[in-house]
Amino acid sequence: MSYINDLFVLTGTLQKRKDFGKKEFLLGSVAKTKTLPKNTPLKFVSRTNELLYTAFLALKSEVEKHQKAGKKIGVVIGTTVTAIEENFKEPACDEALFCERAAHDNPARFLAHLLGGESGGVAMVWGVSSACTSGAKALMMADRLVKSGVCDAVVCGGVDSLNSLTINGFDSLEILSSEPMRPMSVKRCGVNLGEGVGLCVVSGEARGVRVAGFASNNDAFHITKPKEGCEGGEELLREVARQVFGADFGAGFGGGEFGGFDYINLHATATKANDEMEAELVRRGEACGVVSGATFVSGTKSTLGGHTLGASGAVEALLCAGLVMEGGEVLLPEHKFGGFGGFGGFGGEVLDGENFEDECEFKWLNLVRGEVKKEVKSAASTSFAFGGDNAIVAVSKV
Repeated sequence: MSYINDLFVLTGTLQKRKDFGKKEFLLGSVAKTKTLPKNTPLKFVSRTNELLYTAFLALKSEVEKHQKAGKKIGVVIGTTVTAIEENFKEPACDEALFCERAAHDNPARFLAHLLGGESGGVAMVWGVSSACTSGAKALMMADRLVKSGVCDAVVCGGVDSLNSLTINGFDSLEILSSEPMRPMSVKRCGVNLGEGVGLCVVSGEARGVRVAGFASNNDAFHITKPKEGCEGGEELLREVARQVFGADFGAGFGGGEFGGFDYINLHATATKANDEMEAELVRRGEACGVVSGATFVSGTKSTLGGHTLGASGAVEALLCAGLVMEGGEVLLPEHKFGGFGGFGGFGGEVLDGENFEDECEFKWLNLVRGEVKKEVKSAASTSFAFGGDNAIVAVSKV
């Protein structure tokens, strides 16, 4: 088994910005990051790596424990953008530098550099780039590296920064919102993009939170929208629940002896295609017992400063891990129709949403409304990406 020994998450707050093209966008921006060391090689100098460095410093003491014990350390980082904005602003830079900065393993190699060198001091360096499932898949890869014995401990997670290409690309799909996003709402108006990082240390030491289960697949259906019917997601939900609870969630399973997950963090992008698919996934989860009447669900992008793309799978899985790690009754992340926030407060504000029941499009969802406290022994996070890529990660008490 593998365990998340320590974790750190950083996301932004929504603000209007005009520095990514001719239009004004409502984006989740991180206000403060740590300055990169003065001796950082130019190929690693980027906004993305500033976010990653900020998270690394918060976990440095945990990483050093494993290093001092002579453990084999690995690095797995999910991302989609690396230094694409820096390359966009400096198109005439050296070709080798341009390619180095654009490489999807750049953040992972930067972290390996901090740990003692790209080719030495670490057992494995790995970059993952599968759109919005990148961060989730980094956690999966870390679990496999630990279980296989290739690494004793892995620094893993996801990171992405705001950039012109991604923002204007999403805008061309006409799914960006000029207002705070409203997932699962009849008043949905699209998604807000944000930047952020979720980083953790995974090892075989039984402390923190157990990586209890995970699964991924690909619908190969459409380059930008999920497949209707959510068969791929349902397959994953059943498989992850089987790993976590050791039960067969085939047709006809009633779930009588099983209470389902305590909490599920939904991908919840506030786009019509995603919301409809994911709401149906929860309905099917209820039918087979994976989701019970006691299972709370929420979409947290509206209060975590928007969709952090390649970081989101890690950010939201680690949010779940934090709930489990805290122990006892904890305040669940509230589902907000519109909101401002950043990790830690869940403090969005409801906009024109005084009547929660009327605004919620999918009445069967047991959304976290208001201050709900519950002990979270098991939790799952869903991620659905462009290209039909799907992933679910679950965590539970040690």
